Amino acid sequence: MNEGCIMSKLGEKSGTLTRGGRRLLACVAWACVAHAYAFAADVAPVRSACEHDYPPFCIVTEDGAADGFSVELLRAALSGVGRDVEFAVGEWTALKQDLAAGRVQVLPMVGRTPEREAIFDFTSPYLCLHGAVFVRKGDDRIKTVADLAGKAILVLEGDNSEEYARRENISCRLIPVS
Repeated sequence: MNEGCIMSKLGEKSGTLTRGGRRLLACVAWACVAHAYAFAADVAPVRSACEHDYPPFCIVTEDGAADGFSVELLRAALSGVGRDVEFAVGEWTALKQDLAAGRVQVLPMVGRTPEREAIFDFTSPYLCLHGAVFVRKGDDRIKTVADLAGKAILVLEGDNSEEYARRENISCRLIPVS
């Protein structure tokens, strides 16, 4: 029987702790609790960042604070493990660079691409989104991805759409915009 193997080293054969064993166990427990409180008090807030305008996931309030679904989800997740988070606000391309450089520790919403998997660690997804192609009303020339070949295509700079279009060589006329 493997139960009580720690107890048998500290106590008598019956499985009860000796007076010395109880003192040792109490000291270890006190040290663990004291260390946990000291650690929690000394831990700096997690550094994160939010895009200016990616509703409803990341938005900036009138007073300049980060908000939105993904921001609140990250706040709640970190609160659940006793951590605070501080958000900077910026443009997406700069935020990605800040994460890669370690200036921020986590971003609340990053699409998973092969290019990003080589640089960043990802959690399990909490949301799955798919890209879309928008054309002018009445223009029925674009029905498949192959129809985009040779066309001028606007993509969000640094976004999944740009990475996808470049990886798949959709068109030689990509126009990244911010």
